[in-house]
Amino acid sequence: MGRAAKPWYRKDRNAWCVNVQGKCIKLVNGKANRNEAYRRFLALTPTETKAVTARVTGKEACALFLEFAHANLKPKTYDCRST
Repeated sequence: MGRAAKPWYRKDRNAWCVNVQGKCIKLVNGKANRNEAYRRFLALTPTETKAVTARVTGKEACALFLEFAHANLKPKTYDCRST
């Protein structure tokens, strides 16, 4: 599961930012504006800050592995893995 999004200070740009769904969003300029950055972060909608994770069941993971093994391994090795 991914980490929860929260504001962090980006020194090279002198700005407070937050990573949301793989994108860096600038909240406010200046290191002293930490409280304003948190206010703007809390103003984002919950769907914008929700971490995106893929959920796979154990059965699906095994099926994906066997599919990979069938395509990339020798038949004898695949037979050993699939039993």
